[in-house]
Amino acid sequence: MRITSISLAILAGGVWHGLPGWRVRTADSEDEAEHNGEVLEAEEIVEQCSGFPGALVDICGGEPMAYGALASVCRELHAANHRVRVHTNGSISLARLPDGVIRRVIWTKPRSNLESSALPSEQVLTELTEDDEMVFRIDSRSSFQYALERIRSHRLTRHAKVEMIAVDELPRPQLGNWILETGLPIRLGDD
Repeated sequence: MRITSISLAILAGGVWHGLPGWRVRTADSEDEAEHNGEVLEAEEIVEQCSGFPGALVDICGGEPMAYGALASVCRELHAANHRVRVHTNGSISLARLPDGVIRRVIWTKPRSNLESSALPSEQVLTELTEDDEMVFRIDSRSSFQYALERIRSHRLTRHAKVEMIAVDELPRPQLGNWILETGLPIRLGDD
């Protein structure tokens, strides 16, 4: 996998928020023209995370699911007693990830009509488990309503941890009030 950095950090988001762990950041693609980062084998990634044995490992940056080696990296990290979480936009099936890997699927509304949304596929929404996290980045009442429709139609709060994060100019307390109005167990997260 092409890795831009591996660092010990205080992790952000979801149930791991505020906990120490390893942040493994992947490049935007395995074949980037600029060749940002370094290509590392699964064993090399595990070795770099060995300084804090058994720590959480958060794999993020770019789209980790686009890497063919991701499943073997996760298996090797599990074998070294690490808990693993993978951040994804949900455009690629989660089925190849080993059991026990937490999938953090993040939806962000496109900023303009010219951008495409990193919208989780219907298949990915059905693949989520109770340990997984579905995150909606909310910037307006309309994006909140859209997210709420997805949450309700897929009954996401019944089989995954659902989180909403206020972004751009949306005040966090306002999003909190909207969440309270739903009566659903949706977590108000920090960006």
